[in-house]
Amino acid sequence: MSHFKSDEALLLTTKLYIEAWLLSNRRLHNLIIKLSEEEIYKEISPERNRGIYLLGHLISTTDTMIELLGFDKKRYPELDPIFVSAPDKSGKIFPDFEVLKQNWEKINTVMLEHIENMSPEQWLEKHASVSEDDFKKDPTRNKLNVLISRTNHQNYHLGQLVLLL
Repeated sequence: MSHFKSDEALLLTTKLYIEAWLLSNRRLHNLIIKLSEEEIYKEISPERNRGIYLLGHLISTTDTMIELLGFDKKRYPELDPIFVSAPDKSGKIFPDFEVLKQNWEKINTVMLEHIENMSPEQWLEKHASVSEDDFKKDPTRNKLNVLISRTNHQNYHLGQLVLLL
């Protein structure tokens, strides 16, 4: 039996997942600002994605996350065809590294502002791409689940980007 009341458990649980997101995001940020222009254009390993592609991909997926969580509209929809729909080395022109770093800063500032203002109960609401009927059938398709899965996604790419150093 838990020592917590259900609302205390919900508060603690959401806080833990938010802290995991923030830690992952902070680590990524610190790595990105450490990487040089030369390093960011390297392949993670032979015949694999380059760091610049992964940075654009992370910006685009965080941008999508903002929309999924109902915070706002996407800010950089033009990045999806470059960094989500197409593979690295598809011939598409990438924005400059400095532009992507600025986009990374901006998108994460937006995320942080919204995350800080959400109540634990709001995290259990359906995310934007699930219907009411589907959500009734599976209430785990909520905003907290989006945060958890995107934290894992972010950590996966963080592990790849570390190899550029």
